[in-house]
Amino acid sequence: MKTIAVIPARLASTRLPRKMLRQIAGQMLLGRVYEGVRSSPLLSDVIVATDSDEIMQVCRQHGWNARMTSPAHRSGTERVREISDSVAADVYLNIQGDEPLTRAEHIAALLKLALGPEPPAPVGGPDLRARLSRTLRNTLSDPRLCPASVAAEHRISVRTLHYAFAAAGTTFVEELMQARLQRARELLADPRERALPVIEVAARCGFTDPSHFARRFRRRFGIPPLAFRQAAADRP
Repeated sequence: MKTIAVIPARLASTRLPRKMLRQIAGQMLLGRVYEGVRSSPLLSDVIVATDSDEIMQVCRQHGWNARMTSPAHRSGTERVREISDSVAADVYLNIQGDEPLTRAEHIAALLKLALGPEPPAPVGGPDLRARLSRTLRNTLSDPRLCPASVAAEHRISVRTLHYAFAAAGTTFVEELMQARLQRARELLADPRERALPVIEVAARCGFTDPSHFARRFRRRFGIPPLAFRQAAADRP
């Protein structure tokens, strides 16, 4: 289940103007909210939805994912709806921009509600998630890999699949992403694959967009793919 958290953020607040950029104990309000939400491993992405050029600039400076939305919107819900028109997901969470105490456990509780009642008996036994994870590792090169196809292979419902990952505090999308990034890391560190272009490494790991791969790799390992390969080659 692909889940995106959207944080509507505007400067023209009538009760407390410019509150999103105000400091709270040395950190910007928007930053506290963004980092708190981003700490959840269950989210595929976190997006700040704003109509402010100033907020966009702040987000770029801090590396926070943000998108411009229409200034005509009357509520944060309308901004979330605009994001949903351009960013595909199964679930969209509307996170209030003035909730600096939002944490990963709050996100988990919301998603549990979104999934609905848990299946009465786990299909496939306690090793179901292990078998699902093994399937992801074995088929991660396929960019079309999705919950429905994996569930069909294991003869379970998509809901049961999502619950198997949620019980371990993760999601199908996150598990697949981590498997793909780990495989890419192994390929980039392998001296036998040193002549393989980074774009081909990305393709072999199921990434269709090289720039998306580079961003995800850097976020996960703290270094760009090419720099990681060079550093691995320099090690004795």
